[in-house]
Amino acid sequence: MKYLVLGTYKLHINEIVTNAFYFLVFFFLLIPNSFATDVSTSFETTNTSGSFTLGNSPKTVAFTNGEAKFAGIASLYHSGSQAFMVQNDTATITFETAAASINVFLKAQSGAVGAEVNIYDINENLVDSYSATTSWQEIAIVSTVGITRMELVNMTSVYAVFDDFSFTAMTEAPPSEDPVKLTNPLTLPIFSGGLKLKLELLSQGLTAPLWGVAAPTVTDYMYIIDQIGIIWSIELTTGNKVVVADLSSLLVDIGIPEFGGFDERGLLGIAFHPQFASNNKLYTYSSQPNEAADFTTMPDGFTANHQGVLTEWQATLGGSAGIIFDVNSAREILRIDEPQFNHNGGAIAFDTNDLLYVAIGDGGGADDMDGQIFIDQAMVGHGEMGNGQNKDNILGTVIRIDPLGNNSVNGRYGIPASNPFVDQAGLDEIFSYGLRNPYRLSFDQQTGILYAADVGQNDIEEINIIISGANYGWNIREGSFGFFANGNEDGYVYQQLDSMNTVDPIIEYDHDEGVAIIGGFVYRGSTYNEMQGNYVFGDYNGRLFYINNEGTMSEFQDADELNVGAVLGFAQDSQGELYVLANTNGVPSGTSGNVYKITLIPNNSPTADAGEEQTVNEATQVTLNASLSNDPDGDTINFEWRQSSGTSVSLNDNTSATPSFTAPNVNSTTTLTFEVTVNDGHLFTTSEVTITVNDVPAPPPPVSNTSSGCFIATAAFGSDLAPEVKVLREFRDQYLITNKAGRYLVNGYYRYSPPIAYYIADKAWLKHIIRGFLWPAIYGLKYPFIALFTLILMFSAILMYKKKQRIRKGTLLLQTKIHNDC
Repeated sequence: MKYLVLGTYKLHINEIVTNAFYFLVFFFLLIPNSFATDVSTSFETTNTSGSFTLGNSPKTVAFTNGEAKFAGIASLYHSGSQAFMVQNDTATITFETAAASINVFLKAQSGAVGAEVNIYDINENLVDSYSATTSWQEIAIVSTVGITRMELVNMTSVYAVFDDFSFTAMTEAPPSEDPVKLTNPLTLPIFSGGLKLKLELLSQGLTAPLWGVAAPTVTDYMYIIDQIGIIWSIELTTGNKVVVADLSSLLVDIGIPEFGGFDERGLLGIAFHPQFASNNKLYTYSSQPNEAADFTTMPDGFTANHQGVLTEWQATLGGSAGIIFDVNSAREILRIDEPQFNHNGGAIAFDTNDLLYVAIGDGGGADDMDGQIFIDQAMVGHGEMGNGQNKDNILGTVIRIDPLGNNSVNGRYGIPASNPFVDQAGLDEIFSYGLRNPYRLSFDQQTGILYAADVGQNDIEEINIIISGANYGWNIREGSFGFFANGNEDGYVYQQLDSMNTVDPIIEYDHDEGVAIIGGFVYRGSTYNEMQGNYVFGDYNGRLFYINNEGTMSEFQDADELNVGAVLGFAQDSQGELYVLANTNGVPSGTSGNVYKITLIPNNSPTADAGEEQTVNEATQVTLNASLSNDPDGDTINFEWRQSSGTSVSLNDNTSATPSFTAPNVNSTTTLTFEVTVNDGHLFTTSEVTITVNDVPAPPPPVSNTSSGCFIATAAFGSDLAPEVKVLREFRDQYLITNKAGRYLVNGYYRYSPPIAYYIADKAWLKHIIRGFLWPAIYGLKYPFIALFTLILMFSAILMYKKKQRIRKGTLLLQTKIHNDC
């Protein structure tokens, strides 16, 4: 049969076969490469412990810390009679070339239920996690980035197993595009400024004081929170401290042994309601054990390290501490899951509209990214993009709420309609976002500007002015730089000119200068006008800084060079005066916590005295003298001299009090002006002095056997050349003393000229010889073109004479040769 008849269609058999062949070829060409696995095993032929590798390089997979074996338990094999088994260990499966897809079956014996499988991509990001059950569970992963590692974690004595494992490698390893690390992102140091402080100890015996504020209408006390859960009342005149409230029983246990007792949890914030005098309300933010959370970023099956809790309390005016705190009045406002122990923020502050701002960290760990190893565990609770850049969760933000409202989801607070993300994408409570650990937050009492100090990771510490809806960059930026997480290696900053639509800090410094920024307050006290409007802050390493009204950051001068230990926070009393809170060890234990009042002491400018004016002759050695300069505060002073006018000279040491120089040769009396700048390292003043240099004329000719000391003038005296000697002086001043070689020649002349002058003074015959040499020199300089023309004529005459001589000599030689030949 040559044809196949289908209704009215008649198809040739050869055409059918040919078309079918092409269809099959085309079909198989369209099958993606991912359908062909590079390694597929049910572990039937591998019976080994420790480590083994399957596949062919570069597409191999290595199994470590498990066993591929027969265990005699039929339920542990998905197929065949062997599986990869793990007990009391963490097995690691690594891919030589990153995997594009993975398929494996997971199961655990009843005692190993909950064994974890973690899967990581080439950037060490956690791709997914699984928990083993007593039923077979298929794990199928497809990645466009590439998977480099899997872990099967089972710390029980019974088995968790993998079986029927396969993977397909990426067609080629993705290229590394790591940005270039900046090893010194900010090169300028922080300089000392003009403000000099003295820290006066006000109160001591606290543990780890973090923040202090005044209560409205209470002027004699301020209230300081201690990280361990204590609210202290500090009497401003005596420094006496009284426990207002002990909230330690509400907190998680403070102090992590693996970190030497360091901790970032505790009682972290306090704020009195602006209407406290009438409504008796104040608020705290603290780290508490887990309960039902209002906000969480934790995946199912994972538990937060602790929770940040905002609480409202009642207190009345009166008593020996200024207020009477009701410890039974707690009303919880909101509760937030904190994934790790650090980066809690916790600062709280009211604006003039009675709205409460709460600074909340990114949830802790490092890099704000799931999968990073932190304290030997892969981080969770940050998602793929990080909390800082996720407007849909509350971590890494400053929120604004009305604690007396009730339109929130939990009904315990209000959300202002003017918040930037109301009716837009983003959490309604958020006021600004993109923050890492906004540890301290405060308003300028006069301008209403909100300052937040955001603690950096490995490179940049920063201060931000918080504005509605702004993104401050973390974790795509750190300060004004790009941020690269760098897997499980230390993250770092790099040069990133694009701001990524984020707001840069107003001030930043790198870790050459400090380790963790500690925010403070704008000074609005009435005692020190020179500090008015300056934002005062510090660093955990003990340094104290301020930002002046021009926006420049400087370090305070410490009159006593007092080592306060670790700066933990600041306090502000009802009069706007400021205090430093510190302890010696930087951890929440012991009783070394102190409260210091910041007092400024006069920092007078030094007095500059450039010395007395002098009149000297040319070529004289001159010494300037600023030794009478002084500093009224007793500070060490420094000098810097410069010449501001007159013939230029070279000072031998312009940074000493008494530099010297050689007076220049001048044509007429000349004034030189010098200015000295005297500074004490912070402030400076200047003073000027003038030096008058006289032109020293040639002395009159000698009478009898004396001489002027200038042998040229002595030789020319009494002749027509005498008035012409000035030509030589003009040449000296214009061409010789203006350069080093010429000055050397002139100095040599004045050194050897006097004895020659005395020798020739009464020797007329010698004077005539010297005049013979002076005549062409003087008139050659006086009439250079005539002298040049004369020299050319003389040179031409000599050449013509020599030429005639050669011709004559040649003629004689020729005549001699002819005579000899004949």
